[in-house]
Amino acid sequence: MAGTHGGSRAPASPAHGENPGAASGGRKRPATDDEGEEQPLTLNTLLAALKENREEIVAKVREDIDAINTRMTTVEVTVDTHVTNTTKLLEAMTDRHCVMEQSVRNVDERQKSVLERLELLEGKFAKANFSMSSTRTSETDGGNPRPALVVGGWNADQHHEETLQLVKQHLHDLNVNLDTSQAFVPGLRRGFALVPLNKLEGESDSEQRARVQEVLRTIRAAKIVTGQRPEGGHRYFFAALSQSPERRKKAQLAGKVKRLIIEEGGDVRKIDVEYGTANLWYNSVKVASGVTSAPDGASVEKAGWVHLGTVARQIGISEEAATSKWGELRKALQPSQTVHVISWNVGGLTSAKALEVILALRRHGIQPFCDSLIVFLQEIICEGGKYHAALDELQMVFGKRTEDWRGNAIMHTSNLRHTRGKLLPCSISCTLSSDTLRLGAFSIHIPHHATLSATEQILQELHAHLQSHGRAVIGIDANETFEPARQQRQVKACTARGELLLEWFEEEGCHFPEQQLHEPSHFPYNTAFEPRRLDYVLAKKLLFDSGKVLAQRDIATSDHEPISVPLTQIRIDEANKGEKAAPWSSRTLRPGAVVDAILDHQAKTGGDPVTQIQEVAVAISKPGKNKLPFKESDALRALRRQALHAVPGEDRRRLWKTARKMHQSEHRKWQQLAMQRVAELDWGMKKALVEQSRDHSWELKLTDSNQWKQELKDHFEKIFHRQKQVVVTAKIRGIMNKLEHKCKNTRWMPFILEDLYEIKVKWKNGRSCGPDRVSHEALKAMLPHPIWGNRLLALFNDMLYTCRIVESIEAGATILLAKTTQPQDWSERRPITLSSVLLKTFGQLLLQRAGEAIQAPARLQWCRRGRQGIELILILRRLARVARDWGLEFYIAKLDIRKAFDSIFQESLAEHVCQAVGEDANLSPGKASRSNKATGSDKEHQKALWLSAPSLPKTLMLPSGKQRAPNRRPTQPPPEDGGSYMDDNYIWSTFKKHFQHMLTALGDKLPGRGLYLHPGKTDIISTGEKEVHFQVAGERVATKGPKHVFHVLGSPLSFQGGTAMLLAEAQSRARKAFWAPRLLHLGGYYPAKAANSRRTRATECTMGLPDMALP
Repeated sequence: MAGTHGGSRAPASPAHGENPGAASGGRKRPATDDEGEEQPLTLNTLLAALKENREEIVAKVREDIDAINTRMTTVEVTVDTHVTNTTKLLEAMTDRHCVMEQSVRNVDERQKSVLERLELLEGKFAKANFSMSSTRTSETDGGNPRPALVVGGWNADQHHEETLQLVKQHLHDLNVNLDTSQAFVPGLRRGFALVPLNKLEGESDSEQRARVQEVLRTIRAAKIVTGQRPEGGHRYFFAALSQSPERRKKAQLAGKVKRLIIEEGGDVRKIDVEYGTANLWYNSVKVASGVTSAPDGASVEKAGWVHLGTVARQIGISEEAATSKWGELRKALQPSQTVHVISWNVGGLTSAKALEVILALRRHGIQPFCDSLIVFLQEIICEGGKYHAALDELQMVFGKRTEDWRGNAIMHTSNLRHTRGKLLPCSISCTLSSDTLRLGAFSIHIPHHATLSATEQILQELHAHLQSHGRAVIGIDANETFEPARQQRQVKACTARGELLLEWFEEEGCHFPEQQLHEPSHFPYNTAFEPRRLDYVLAKKLLFDSGKVLAQRDIATSDHEPISVPLTQIRIDEANKGEKAAPWSSRTLRPGAVVDAILDHQAKTGGDPVTQIQEVAVAISKPGKNKLPFKESDALRALRRQALHAVPGEDRRRLWKTARKMHQSEHRKWQQLAMQRVAELDWGMKKALVEQSRDHSWELKLTDSNQWKQELKDHFEKIFHRQKQVVVTAKIRGIMNKLEHKCKNTRWMPFILEDLYEIKVKWKNGRSCGPDRVSHEALKAMLPHPIWGNRLLALFNDMLYTCRIVESIEAGATILLAKTTQPQDWSERRPITLSSVLLKTFGQLLLQRAGEAIQAPARLQWCRRGRQGIELILILRRLARVARDWGLEFYIAKLDIRKAFDSIFQESLAEHVCQAVGEDANLSPGKASRSNKATGSDKEHQKALWLSAPSLPKTLMLPSGKQRAPNRRPTQPPPEDGGSYMDDNYIWSTFKKHFQHMLTALGDKLPGRGLYLHPGKTDIISTGEKEVHFQVAGERVATKGPKHVFHVLGSPLSFQGGTAMLLAEAQSRARKAFWAPRLLHLGGYYPAKAANSRRTRATECTMGLPDMALP
């Protein structure tokens, strides 16, 4: 085995020779590094070699054993895990089997109970005798309905056994002659029982009737208390004779008509009523009935009819008042409406056309569109973003993401409110709510090209929003066909994407109501393709009645039919159809003969004078203005009715398109006629045109937030809520006490009729009313009347003498007007307060008597009597021209005061009036106290008092008696450094230091009155090109150059503008006037016979050029 050097070594002996086979398979000892010397083969060498080989073998064996141990450990852990899991599964299966065993036992027990009850029922039915002539449970042998008494007075959730036991006990204690052995409770939990009435032996019908009436009188007279009402008060034991549903409805109709007559001032002694037939006579004239045919002009109800015109004439009120009151009373006669959920792919309609289609279906009574609606629309054409739209009682939120093809929409009737509108991928969601209902609404459109991953992504986005609603409804165009499975109430899909949708619906807790899944809803335009079902309605934790596939796709020119499903046992109040005039809207007089008749009739009745004046003013007028809105022709209405009721198909589609074209043609002709009337200065027609184009959808956008009421409150509290009410009331009280002491020594002079006739010229027609609905037109009609004119005078004198304003006159309505066409938040809306016409008239009387005490000292105010705003324009324009021509250093500032009329302190105004009227003017302080009372009223709406009529800021603190005529000739030089028009303030100076001094003085003085300068809206121009900085309310404001233009009362002003600036402004106004009513200036719409002067006046009125006076 040892190696050799060279080839001279002798061959080895056989014992030690080389064995080729052994050498090739044995181990070799490594060669040594000796210098070529041979190592002798010794025992130690052999032992060392053996030792090395043994160690290598042992190491190899140990490695193998370690590997085996590791693998055994892994096997043990795996087996242990599997055994543990198997044990758990076995335990779970055991538990399930136990539960199943218990369920089976419960089923067995219930089955036994059902069998026992069936046997009991079989025994009862075997002994019972039934009549086949009626469906009632209480009958005589003759088959006629047997009367019964309804006896009760307990909570509706009381158990039937307890109710029956108490009924029998009370009847026994009262010792009434009734057989209670057959009494029963018609339900598991009721607060009443039915006691059938049986004739006694030998008793006639009249005797039975008398006995029952005696029983009823006894029970009513006992007044047995059965509990407490939730709203307060006792519940009493009652009894009443049961009636058929038809008879109850007729009795209810008669009761409502009787209530209408009594509440509107009718004499109860002149009323004759039959409750069973709803026949009612007033003053021997039949005004309602439930058994006779309705005459012309009567209002038809389900239980009968009532003629409101006859009622109004008989009791001496206006038909409008009777109609309004009946509208409130008839709500109890009309059951609430069922909510229908509809899903409809309209195939590319705009929001306006979709609203028009649904409204047309509602107006013509097409079911289910005439009930309360929640409509999910897919494939609405719109731009990217979220939008709102409304048409009469229909409201809509719609939109799409920029990456989506078409949008989705959720439409509903106005008896529901939508909030929290949210755009989602291929869908839109919102929250719908009413007084009794709140749920989430989702309109979804799964694109036909959406892959599994894209569909899953859409559903993931929807998950969080759907989970936030406890109850929800979904309208979806799934582009998938779901079919009824063999198992009852199961649904199966036909594709993998369909299975994904079904799994998601199940995870979200949504189910398919009954909606005719076997019926197709998509009818492709290409008739080579088969119709199939793609549209569905789903619900989460809501119950639905059976729905169906409608047949209205021709109306929307779509290839999808709508799916309609009604909500079960959820009914809400009916949506208001058509717009109802607000109480404070403008009013017009009725025909002269009607006005005279009402004034003469009401003059003979007594009552509260203020209430009488307000009621008569409302009775002789009607809401609205003298305008002629667009009305469809009879032919168009007939054609649309024919289209809506036609058989579905191509003919109906053609009829509907023809109706739309006819509507557009008629509307275009009406617009041309309207513009011709506007050219002739028919402003009533101009108002009709403006109102038709007015869009109020921005209101829905502002109320879309779930917290919009709190946001509105917070916004306006920043404006009005400047001081504590206690502090203001205390200061006002102190001022009034001081004035009341001076009133004792001042002679009181009442108003006279001549005063009213003098201010009558200021009563403009068509103005808004206050909440009391008294209009200028009504006062004009009442003033010449010998009785009502004196009553008006007495009312104003009473207010003057007692220093007290009646609450109904003092009340105002604050409304919000838009500053821009589409306000984005509450700051872009302007609040104004509409006060009562009676309050404004009282202010005008005070102004007429002593307005100069407030107005004359205001020498810097150019809106006061004897001044004109155009004078201020000419002054500023003259100053700018002189400063430019002479090269003077000159500064002009237009100052803006934050919410000047809203935020001024009430006590500051009161103190000013007290000083100007009660002391300096040396006039009657009684007027100052009356005005201060109005100013310092603790009513919340008085905070916005300055937003009402223009005369009120002047009339609050005025003296009483007529003094000498004020000197109207100027006694002071014209202002040299400032001027104002209402809340527009302008100051100027030739010195920077003086100009800054005026700004500082104003900034220090105004906050004491609750007024603050607005640095951001302050505009300063100078003759120099270099910027100059001034301090305005603590902020630096830089001047603008001589070329900068700002407007003074709408007229442009700058140092270098000149005539070119004015002409540019005139052209701008002309363009705006042209494009607003653009057809007005087309020569073809002016009448050929219209005079040139009239045409010129129309152009000037539209352009508004008179205040553009050139320098």
